[in-house]
Amino acid sequence: MELNPLNQLNPLVIGAVIIVFTATYLVLRRWFFLPVIEVMESRRMRIEQAEGSRAEARRVVAEAESKAQTLLDAAKEQANVIVEQTREAREELKAAEMAAAQKDVERVLAKGRAAAAALRDVEQAKLRDEAVQCVTLACTKVIGPVEPSLVGSVVDRLMARKVQ
Repeated sequence: MELNPLNQLNPLVIGAVIIVFTATYLVLRRWFFLPVIEVMESRRMRIEQAEGSRAEARRVVAEAESKAQTLLDAAKEQANVIVEQTREAREELKAAEMAAAQKDVERVLAKGRAAAAALRDVEQAKLRDEAVQCVTLACTKVIGPVEPSLVGSVVDRLMARKVQ
């Protein structure tokens, strides 16, 4: 028995193997390789489209972020202007209220001073009358009858010194 594999080759088996291999390849190609390649191509196209969409979305997001930052800066600036205007308005209102309060205080103070002066005048007149009566009574008891106008002038001079 010969162990050389080249001597054992049968051209009919080789032809059958080639035909079976070719038929298997054609069947696999038609019903397996072509659909798999088609799916892979479709998937590659969808990936490319998705990457393009992703790049476009990133560009749009970057533009939106830029616009948002610009709007935010403008809003902050406008808020600062409004805050400053509010502060100025508050200060103006405060100054106006202080001026009105000062006028009210001065008016009330003048009114109070006038009332106090009138009351002082009334009380001084009462005090003068009582002093004239007391001095007249005292003088009448000590030295006898006195002239009321003389007593009045003495009391007036005494009160003038004490008031000053």
